[in-house]
Amino acid sequence: MFSVSAKHVCEIRPTLWSVLTVILIAYTSLAVTIVTLTCKEHVDVWHKPASVCDADGPILLSRALTTDPFRGITIIAAFACALFYGYSPSSSPVKMPLVGVLCMIGVAFIVSMFETDAHFYIINLTSGAALFFTCPIWHDFYEAWKKMPNKPTANDWDTFFANTRDSCCIDSAQDYLWWAMWVVTSSLAVITGALLYTNDAVRSWVYVTEYVFFWALFWMLEWTIIEAVVEEREETQPLQPVSIRF
Repeated sequence: MFSVSAKHVCEIRPTLWSVLTVILIAYTSLAVTIVTLTCKEHVDVWHKPASVCDADGPILLSRALTTDPFRGITIIAAFACALFYGYSPSSSPVKMPLVGVLCMIGVAFIVSMFETDAHFYIINLTSGAALFFTCPIWHDFYEAWKKMPNKPTANDWDTFFANTRDSCCIDSAQDYLWWAMWVVTSSLAVITGALLYTNDAVRSWVYVTEYVFFWALFWMLEWTIIEAVVEEREETQPLQPVSIRF
């Protein structure tokens, strides 16, 4: 006996996003290692003297990924991840904004091919947007909003805010982990921003915080998929699967 369920076979589930995160960590680590070891070959592009490569530590991740051939690979990977995330459960209220964020990362690396700092600002803005939309509260607001009528009254708004307060309560291990991960990632964002603002070296160990922040932010997208899967399961729980016997 086996069960047949009507689901999209191409839908991206949490486990696959974990695999993509591991691949991302391996790829970015390789890019940083290679560009750091060949630092003096790229100083002309960075408009820096060769002596800056004699310092200790790795280079900035964004600098490594905007160095050829990694720039082209990163552009393709960004749009591919946007496509993959687009196949995450459709019940996620932040799916389309985060698809847009991933696409804008690809755009940022395309813009980096020109002599401009625009890609720096695009990356910063998209990182902030990703952090904003991966906050657990958006799923809770969405669940409360779905219960609102088309023409809400004052009582309906009171009910909405009451439902929002109830749904925002941390009542499961998953909620604790998601909020903890989001708080840690937000803290890394502040620390990374402060360190990059006060440090302009080509090579420095402080750049490791940028790597960890980028990896954690990418992995945060998995939690939006997990929450959507849980909500989808709760909505379809009363339904019985179709069984075929031979």
